Amino acid sequence: MNLQIADLFCGAGGTSTGIGLARIKDIQARAGVDLINADEEARILELIEAQTWPRGWDGTEPMASDIFDNVNPDGSVQPIMRELMI
Repeated sequence: MNLQIADLFCGAGGTSTGIGLARIKDIQARAGVDLINADEEARILELIEAQTWPRGWDGTEPMASDIFDNVNPDGSVQPIMRELMI
């Protein structure tokens, strides 16, 4: 099994929402690890329900599952090599 695991909890639910809370819970169940605990999950759901976003966000940001070019702080763009994407 090829399983990649990352701690995705950042306290605001942005990444968790993008990937999908259900998917995170499935990964942690299959891998036997905790990516988020019950308190963190409750907080993520609370923030989603309240439409609360991290500072500077408005909820229209691309989802973590979207593929997009990287825009650097200086405005330069590092394009994604889409032909290498699976």
